[in-house]
Amino acid sequence: MKAGKKSPIEGVKPYCRGELEITDAIQEHLNMDYNVAARRVEVGLLDTGKKNDILEANRAVHGGEVSLLTHGSIQ
Repeated sequence: MKAGKKSPIEGVKPYCRGELEITDAIQEHLNMDYNVAARRVEVGLLDTGKKNDILEANRAVHGGEVSLLTHGSIQ
């Protein structure tokens, strides 16, 4: 996290089912000038709406089961 800034996730509010939307989290990171990168994960569907789901996705990403996606652009 950047020094002196709050966590971008603090600005994301859960939806009625108690889950955070990943697109809202990504947008909040962009709003706060963080770098955001996309990666292809070859482990099937990763539902990241709840805390434990995010931790599981984090394990998959940092377990070497990803490849960097380098094509396309975001405007």
